[in-house]
Amino acid sequence: MSERPDETIERYLSRLFAARDQQPQPLSEADLAAIARDLGLTETDLATAQRVARDHRTRAQGYLQHRRWDDALAELEPAAALQPFETETIYLQAKAHAGRWRAHRQAVDRDRARALAKHCLAQQPDYAAAFQLLNDLDQLPVGRLARAPRGALVAGAICVGVGVPLTAAIASLLLWQRGVPTPVPAPVSVPPATEPGIPDDAAASEPEPETERDPDAAEEGEFTIPVEFVPPEDLPELELDVALSRLRNLNSSSFYKLQARLHNASDSELQRLSVQVELFAADGRRLDSNSRHLLMQSDSELRPGDRQAFGWTQAGEPELHRVRIVAQAAEALPAADDYAPSQPVSINWQIEPPSELQLAVRERQVRRPEYGDSLHHIAEFELTNTGGAAFKLLRVQIEYFDATGRLLASRAPFVVSSSKPPLLPDETRLLKTTQTQLPLDFDRYELTVVDWE
Repeated sequence: MSERPDETIERYLSRLFAARDQQPQPLSEADLAAIARDLGLTETDLATAQRVARDHRTRAQGYLQHRRWDDALAELEPAAALQPFETETIYLQAKAHAGRWRAHRQAVDRDRARALAKHCLAQQPDYAAAFQLLNDLDQLPVGRLARAPRGALVAGAICVGVGVPLTAAIASLLLWQRGVPTPVPAPVSVPPATEPGIPDDAAASEPEPETERDPDAAEEGEFTIPVEFVPPEDLPELELDVALSRLRNLNSSSFYKLQARLHNASDSELQRLSVQVELFAADGRRLDSNSRHLLMQSDSELRPGDRQAFGWTQAGEPELHRVRIVAQAAEALPAADDYAPSQPVSINWQIEPPSELQLAVRERQVRRPEYGDSLHHIAEFELTNTGGAAFKLLRVQIEYFDATGRLLASRAPFVVSSSKPPLLPDETRLLKTTQTQLPLDFDRYELTVVDWE
């Protein structure tokens, strides 16, 4: 009598767990392929294993949404064993440990969450959610209450067809995946301000900072820090809209957090911008200086009137008194006389949102350059908040299909994250996505909101 599919997967999981426990190093692709061959797994078995892993992850997402950390971790263990290189699963494990640490304050959970977040970055160096989780872990003092649950959690599994060769199926199972310096003109003062137009129940979940402070003392607490922006000499119309500039002094550490929007008020198309960030004490001493890119090749070019949201958290100094952001290298081209109109794109919601959260999406431009037997899909989207409340978090999943409906690839970038300012009502945010190595029979993509708050 042949084995039932669930028995085959249980046998496969048992071997994976045993192999994992018997060696100190993580299992490699070759290790998993050898186990699959040794057990005689077929392509159908591997496809079933992918489905089982997705089911475990889906249940874990539900448990996470309801703060059932232990149940979530129990579901994620077999999901991670079946797909050890799936970054999303690793991140969900980190998130579950972080939630359990907030609930019970066991240092082992905090350390495990931090290790898993760094493992995410080893797998995918640009995984924004892992950076944000590390920031949250480093900033959250003992005794702070956990954040309210989010509206939904991402489900980003990638499927492969059953008919692919065994080695390709195993790989799919494992691998879910000119600036010119410019002179410095006079600074433009940019005072931080409360976000306009955010309803009380949609305001950023940040404590109100203190407004008065003795500049000669390094008190504990939270303080608003003024920001000066020095635009490029040849693009003086560039503006910086500061949403949050806050110093948080704790017992033994300090953190500085900035959330802002770069506004292209010029008549040029801005393509690149790097800046120098300088932190000063009240007596004029420069406490720190670092370079950052506000607009990169991976971002959409800023047409006249566009805004680019950005933000970061960095180690601060208790005596931080002001911040200056100086444009160092900028690249711009004359704006077109007339841009082609953006085309409306339908978007799905993984979980039905409240009525005050509404989103309209337009495709600004798309390119599909071919490289031999594959193509790249490069798209730029405009996402406009058409509802009455601000998005404090927004993540969109993009799935790529062939003409038969087979899923070819999937990615889930953040449009709004905890490091960036909220997406206000009537505000538009740009999103540029690049998916490489798609087969030439790629036919269409679909957008789904998978995480929001």
